[in-house]
Amino acid sequence: MSMKRTTNNDLVCRDCIYRYDDSVRVGNTRRCEMYSQKSEKIFLENECDEYKKDDAAK
Repeated sequence: MSMKRTTNNDLVCRDCIYRYDDSVRVGNTRRCEMYSQKSEKIFLENECDEYKKDDAAK
């Protein structure tokens, strides 16, 4: 059994306009412009009520 860090790329957040860059600051996976702390629904169900696709995202 091993543990892997969860990043925005693992979540629906991967291409959301509200995401914070979590490549340098680890805590940015748990928050975004819409949430000071993302809900468990985002982590457990990979769904977000505030999701908005960033068309400029890779």
